[in-house]
Amino acid sequence: MEKKRVFGTGGELLVHQLVAQGVSYAFTNTGSAEAGFFNALLTVPGMQPILLLAESLVLSAAHAPDARAVYVDQLSQ
Repeated sequence: MEKKRVFGTGGELLVHQLVAQGVSYAFTNTGSAEAGFFNALLTVPGMQPILLLAESLVLSAAHAPDARAVYVDQLSQ
């Protein structure tokens, strides 16, 4: 894996790391605690945020066999 120096906010660094690991989608149910992460999804290329309105739907979508996805819920906990 190629090393790359990245600068940014905590949310941006997290998105860069997830993209580097092959994550393509972030299935999420919005909340104010994740605002920094949502901002990063708009500024860092390579990952598509998908908003769902119920946590059960988010979990189901993120655990699909070929999803290459991450489940985002209350990152601050």
